[in-house]
Amino acid sequence: MDEFESNCARFLRDVGVANRVVLGPGPIVEQGVDGERTDATTRRYSAALERAATATEAIFLPLRSVIDPSDLADDGVHLADSAYEKLVAALLGIIRPLEPGTT
Repeated sequence: MDEFESNCARFLRDVGVANRVVLGPGPIVEQGVDGERTDATTRRYSAALERAATATEAIFLPLRSVIDPSDLADDGVHLADSAYEKLVAALLGIIRPLEPGTT
């Protein structure tokens, strides 16, 4: 996880992060999900992304704070239409105040 966090921070510094939004992973419904895609795993990745975003002054938006498990597709991993609607609303809430001429 340390290498992931370090790589994310390096990437964010290299591309510049002025007014950039970093999305953290959303929840996972573990029933029927195989392999390493577990909610606990995505929480660890989300925490690492948040630390990298904070270290580089990017804006961090964890999807799990925006969407619910009910907003996932039948596979319990991918986003359903309702999740995208909530994500767009959350992004607009972040982006609109950053527009020139707004306070």
